[in-house]
Amino acid sequence: MNKLTKREKILLYILAFVIIFAIGFYLFILPAVEHQTDIKTELESARFYKLEMSTKIEVNKELINRIEKTKNEIDDLSSELYQYISNAEIDSIITNILYENNMQPNSLIITVPKTAEDDNGYIQTRYVSVQISGNLNDLLNIFDYISSQKTIRIAAFSMDSTEGEPISISLDFEVFMYAGNELQK
Repeated sequence: MNKLTKREKILLYILAFVIIFAIGFYLFILPAVEHQTDIKTELESARFYKLEMSTKIEVNKELINRIEKTKNEIDDLSSELYQYISNAEIDSIITNILYENNMQPNSLIITVPKTAEDDNGYIQTRYVSVQISGNLNDLLNIFDYISSQKTIRIAAFSMDSTEGEPISISLDFEVFMYAGNELQK
């Protein structure tokens, strides 16, 4: 075997160094760079997720505030309405109004809404049809009283008069009540 010259030895050393460097690069440096890139991607993803969550938290806080405000408004408005009452109580209320105004009830019919559009959930409506007899001044007193109420309104009325007899009157009332607590049970 021939002895290697100094130049050949240097070239072999350089070749060995390049091979060791290439192997080290592929085994250590390249995976570390890829790992760093993956970590940067995960970091950006985590930052985006954090930003998204903080935005959702702010939106949820705003929604919670709106819900509280709406609940307070509902409570304020519902305090002016009857709480959920039975048909017997409605009968009693309407009958008392009529007697206080010197009107004689002949018949009273209470109906409940037939469709969901008529009865939207929290605010319940009952329709009351009454046949009464009395005079015009007493009827006007009932109109005045009902116009000051927020829970009852007159939906329709008709009168029939025969000379010398009390006026025959047909009144249709709408009675509004808050049924929020009843719906939550």
